Amino acid sequence: MPAGIYDISKGTYTLITPCSLNKVLKDREISAVIPLHRCTGAISVDHQGWPIPPSASVPAQKWHLSEGDLLNIAARVTGLPRLTPATHRWVTNLTPSRPTVFLAEIKEVWGYRYLGWTATGCWTPIMVKFKVLWLDTSLTTSVFTPPSKIGRSFFEFFYISRRGSLVTARYSQAALFPDALEYFVGEMRKSLLRPPAECGEGKDIICP
Repeated sequence: MPAGIYDISKGTYTLITPCSLNKVLKDREISAVIPLHRCTGAISVDHQGWPIPPSASVPAQKWHLSEGDLLNIAARVTGLPRLTPATHRWVTNLTPSRPTVFLAEIKEVWGYRYLGWTATGCWTPIMVKFKVLWLDTSLTTSVFTPPSKIGRSFFEFFYISRRGSLVTARYSQAALFPDALEYFVGEMRKSLLRPPAECGEGKDIICP
C-alpha cells in the first residue's frame, strides 16, 4: 500500500495520489512555507567534530511544519489543488516489506537546521510525528475504513542532508547533539500534552 495523500471526505480513506516523505521534505519545498536561513558555508565544529552551540555568528534555525503546512507542500509537489486536514490526510505504510501494513498519518515535522556544520552546506536533523491508524493489518487496496479510535502518536528521527534532501536514518544512526535533542524533547512533550485531554485510549496525553 503506497504512502500518499488520501481523501477522507466520505468517511473512508481513499488514495488520490502517491507521495513519500522524500518528495516533500526537501529544503526547496520547505522554503516555500518557511523562510529557511542561508548556510554560512563555513565549518563550525569543536575539535571533536561536534557542532558549536548556536550563537550570534553561527545560529541554528528551529522550524516546525504543521499538518496543514505539510499538505500545502504535498499539493505543490503533486500538482493537486488545495489540501486541508479537514478533507485529506497524508498516510504512510511504515513497514512496506511486510505482508501486513502499519499505517500511520504524518502529522507534524520539526527541524533543527545547523547553518555551518559542514563546509558545503546545512545539515538538519528532523523529528516526524506519526499517528497510528492500523498496525499489522491485511489491507491490500487503496481504499480503507479508519479504525473506530485513532491510535496514539509516536516519533521518528531523520536528516535533511547538506544537499537539501531527506536521508532516512537507521535507528542506530539517529545521532542527535545535545542542543538538537533538547529542542526535540521539549517540542515532543508539548505536542503530546496538546490539547488537554483525559487519559484514555487513543489519547496522547502523558498519563501518570
